Amino acid sequence: MHMKQRFLIKGTVTLMIIIMVVFAVFSVSIYGKDSTAEYDGYIVKLREQAEDTVMLYNALQLSDVIARENGIYVVTDEKTAQLLAPQAEYVEPNYKVELMDTYKFDLYQGQLNVSMTKVKAIWDIGCYGNDIRIGVIDSGVYEHDALKENLVNGYNYLGKNTNTVDNEGHGTMVSGIIAAKYGYYVIGMAHRAKIVPIKCFEPGQTTYVSTIVSAIYGAVDDFCCDIINLSLGLTSKSTALEEAVNYAASKGVLLVAAVGNIEQTGNAVTYLAGFDAVIGVGSVNMNKQRSSFSNYNHSVFVTAPGEGILGLSKTGGYVIDSGTSFSAPVVTGIIATMLSIDNSLTLDSVKNILRSTSEDLGTSGYDTEYGYGLINAEAIVNYMLSGKDFFISPVDSRPENLAEVRIWKSPSALITPVGIWANYDRNRVTDIKMVPLSFADSNVEILQYSNKYNTLKCFLWYNTGNLLPLLPFRSVNQ
Repeated sequence: MHMKQRFLIKGTVTLMIIIMVVFAVFSVSIYGKDSTAEYDGYIVKLREQAEDTVMLYNALQLSDVIARENGIYVVTDEKTAQLLAPQAEYVEPNYKVELMDTYKFDLYQGQLNVSMTKVKAIWDIGCYGNDIRIGVIDSGVYEHDALKENLVNGYNYLGKNTNTVDNEGHGTMVSGIIAAKYGYYVIGMAHRAKIVPIKCFEPGQTTYVSTIVSAIYGAVDDFCCDIINLSLGLTSKSTALEEAVNYAASKGVLLVAAVGNIEQTGNAVTYLAGFDAVIGVGSVNMNKQRSSFSNYNHSVFVTAPGEGILGLSKTGGYVIDSGTSFSAPVVTGIIATMLSIDNSLTLDSVKNILRSTSEDLGTSGYDTEYGYGLINAEAIVNYMLSGKDFFISPVDSRPENLAEVRIWKSPSALITPVGIWANYDRNRVTDIKMVPLSFADSNVEILQYSNKYNTLKCFLWYNTGNLLPLLPFRSVNQ
């Protein structure tokens, strides 16, 4: 028990008068404190109506802001935490967070993440995660030739600057699995998506929950991410971390996390994967068996290839690596392609689709080794297009001012539509190209057109005599 003085202050314009001195006896309540876990200071969330006191003001001067609007701070010592405790919703240790371990794997088995997940079925209908913004909370990203065109500006929440260079290699590998461009040795699952590098790890430095919490709020509010990939975790549950996750989910942001590796966690549930608002991903090998290193507990929602994965190196080359760190971005990338089909998908709808389409492995139905099974992009396409006669892909801007869309037609559709490209200038049509569609050789037609004005729109009509739209237009800027 500790005796602390609290000075309640009421101020005038130039004079502060001490009204009373209150002696409060209390002990700081540390939520879920794990005596075996490494931590540095405490995370404090103030009550919404915290009193305006000298004590509070002085204590906050010793604090670091995590999320000011949400009243979340980090303090370095228990004495300050005790001062703030009467004004706080909770006080908890600022636990250490780690990137998931990786395992070198010398045998190259091809891009299992591409072949086993059947992701080409989504690419075939023109959905590549087009301009979906994916926050990769990791060690930063190297501007690899296979990735740099899909990189946008991010932030270093560890160093509190804009330097997101990857000195670890982990974040580059993860980002390449998600969004490496088509035509390189590594092909990203969503090779038209945009990677927002959110650096929270650096060799020789320790990362704590407070940094990850700040990064999640930043990914949502500052960088407008659609998806966040988290190949990291800790085994101690954190209220501040769960609140950040739930905040992201409330804003429509999807979160995907690695479930962790046994040698590192002892098969304990890791957080973030263990939170309800996060899609936890385990790893399988080339034989569709749980990887020996992959955690198996209730945090596993689905699995994806995570052994012998070819990825990008922080030195500009390529590397083969293994770990649940690399099965998670496989799922992140496929979810990005799902958003290309339907950008209104919610966490519940994504979970329902994965639950309904994943290839069941292990014990029939859900089990803790495989979750709902191996993610299957071909089954996802069939599920999402079921009941539709036609689908028009996002407009894909290509080199030399060329734009492309793909039109999918259901085998059961009875009509053959017409495609129209139109360029606009000040909302007036300046150029039109009408394209009859035949679908003679497949159920997908590719439409290409010059995109010199960057205002191109694609329409799909019933026929030339009856220009009634089958589907809304797709815009280059959409």
